[in-house]
Amino acid sequence: MGLSPFEIVTTQQPLTPSSLATGYKDPSPPTYKFSKDWNDHVGVARAYLDKASKKMKKWTDMKWCPREFQVGDLVLVKLYTHTRLDGRHQGLLRWYEGPFPVFKKLGHKAIK
Repeated sequence: MGLSPFEIVTTQQPLTPSSLATGYKDPSPPTYKFSKDWNDHVGVARAYLDKASKKMKKWTDMKWCPREFQVGDLVLVKLYTHTRLDGRHQGLLRWYEGPFPVFKKLGHKAIK
């Protein structure tokens, strides 16, 4: 369903300290400080995750190269070894099968 158990029972999103920090109007300073600190930590965590994501994308893009196949080209098909173990050691299995000729281009990334 894509909903949390709390949402199913109460039909609303749960209130978290980070959602309370922005509009919190209570005379209790320790509670406000806790929610503000929580919100600050969430912001720091998001910044680190964004930085790590950009770093991973940079290294992935360095190794990526566009490949265009034409009809008649020979291609290798990568095998998924976890479905073909049959009691054998994974190191003894082949990684690729082929070469197979390209008969038809079905789309930008799909070939037949």
